[in-house]
Amino acid sequence: ISWAPNGSVFATPAYVNATTQRGVASASVGIALFGFNATTGQWQRTGQLTSPRIFDFSIPSVIETHILPAFSPSGQRLAYFEITWPDALLQNPASARLVVINADGSNPTVLSAFNPGFYPMGLTWSADGNQLVFSIGQQVQSGGMSSPFGRPETAVVRSISSVTGGNA
Repeated sequence: ISWAPNGSVFATPAYVNATTQRGVASASVGIALFGFNATTGQWQRTGQLTSPRIFDFSIPSVIETHILPAFSPSGQRLAYFEITWPDALLQNPASARLVVINADGSNPTVLSAFNPGFYPMGLTWSADGNQLVFSIGQQVQSGGMSSPFGRPETAVVRSISSVTGGNA
């Protein structure tokens, strides 16, 4: 999870409502916002920041998920990784893109895209908010399946401009 700098809310991956290309109601992993409800004394979902897509015109379906949210130091923006799974059976490696949105979920901007088989493992902002620092490694392949994990021994740490993107 990622706490907003003021500590009033946090963003985390969670199942959110999604509609497939064919108009079927479904769910996928997007970024949800949680806030504290003083009446119940519980943290509860207060919003949905991202809307993952499900492409069901192909069989098996192509599914998009959103992971590793990170609020900027100002709390005005949020970065995350968009992961596209080319088949619901996980037989092929996923593709990742690094995306930044406004804190209300608007204005998505793709900063970088990665080749299939490279999986994100961490994401944070520099203290001044001008750079995103992330870790990415080779995706775990086991038993003919592409797992939603990176291999730690292959991980590299890179930084990229949080405004213009570029080569990571």
